Amino acid sequence: MEEIPNKFHYYYFQADKELSRHPLLIKVEELTKIPKTYLVGGAVSLAFLLIFFNILGELLSDIVGWLYPAYASFQAIEGKTDKAQWLTYW
Repeated sequence: MEEIPNKFHYYYFQADKELSRHPLLIKVEELTKIPKTYLVGGAVSLAFLLIFFNILGELLSDIVGWLYPAYASFQAIEGKTDKAQWLTYW
């Protein structure tokens, strides 16, 4: 039964390590005193629930499926990110 908490802690620390690469999340964590893994997990859960119950689902789906990839593609064209990943999206 101790395996479940151990796996939770493992994935929690892995997510924290990955999220520590983003300065904005670090700043938000310092301001709110809420761990960044909980903030991101809560935001993802909220987005899932809003889409699942179709509350602003169309808008959220458009943002995730169209606006963000378009933004990332423009960033790739400007040379700020890896071009191959985002330009093959289209």
